[in-house]
Amino acid sequence: LYVHRVMLCYFMDKYKVFSDCAEEQAKYKNFIAEYEKITM
Repeated sequence: LYVHRVMLCYFMDKYKVFSDCAEEQAKYKNFIAEYEKITM
């Protein structure tokens, strides 16, 4: 999952995906929070 997360961050930054959609940004931030809870 870590590799997928890194790749997702890379492509989101490169292509500015979700940069204009607050709802999608919130979903992604929620995913990060849940992922950190599971892996920590």
